[in-house]
Amino acid sequence: MKFLLSIFTISVLLISCKKDFDNSNAINQIKLPDFTESGKTIFGFKMNDSVWTNFGKHYTNIGVASGWEENKIISSYFITGPSEMSFQVGGRLTVVQNSRAIKDISAGFSFVPTKPYVMTYFLSGLYPRNFNVNDVVNNKYYRTSNTRPFNLQVTKFDTSNKICSGRFSGTLYNDQNQNDSIKITDGRFDVKFPY
Repeated sequence: MKFLLSIFTISVLLISCKKDFDNSNAINQIKLPDFTESGKTIFGFKMNDSVWTNFGKHYTNIGVASGWEENKIISSYFITGPSEMSFQVGGRLTVVQNSRAIKDISAGFSFVPTKPYVMTYFLSGLYPRNFNVNDVVNNKYYRTSNTRPFNLQVTKFDTSNKICSGRFSGTLYNDQNQNDSIKITDGRFDVKFPY
């Protein structure tokens, strides 16, 4: 009985320690990052004229480690075939009101760097050459189309300093309804190679 009472007490304490999170008053502070080419870890764009960039925290529910986790910009490099590598960049924007996400949008792209690296890549609808946006709150997924290429201009690909920078723009289409699309403009990224 003492054991069960102890478990109950610890559970109550853990639940009462959970703090509400609210960053909705900071939504007007979201702005497009300046374009750089020095590995400053930026990723942003305008989506139908509203700004998207890495912002906020999302809630993770992993047992004892549950809580509000800082959103981050992540870059990675994967082998996708013989002598072929895929470079990926992704991030998340989460606006929370009273511990409930009212906006939660992850975005990311992947491309296959090809020598001379600094050039314009045309992204299609398939990995490893695509761009996608996942609107978690509204349960909508948008991605590049196989028939209407999305432009990704790599302006710097520095293998010595491990920096990849560039700009992008195009239209993404809803997987469930091709008449539902979002326009991406003023896209920019500047990240370090992961290794």
